[in-house]
Amino acid sequence: MTQLGLIDVEGELGVILPEEILSRLRAKAGDELVLAETPAGYLLTVAKSAPEVKAPLVP
Repeated sequence: MTQLGLIDVEGELGVILPEEILSRLRAKAGDELVLAETPAGYLLTVAKSAPEVKAPLVP
């Protein structure tokens, strides 16, 4: 189990994530995280943007 720190960020709360957790999430500065509630607890993942859909090449 890892304890997370909370800090004040301009009147809101921010979470401090240790490097080990960021590495396991493969998260870096600028990424967005998603926190989802599940029957077993909470799930924290890196938000994946939808891949660009390219029109198929038509001969």
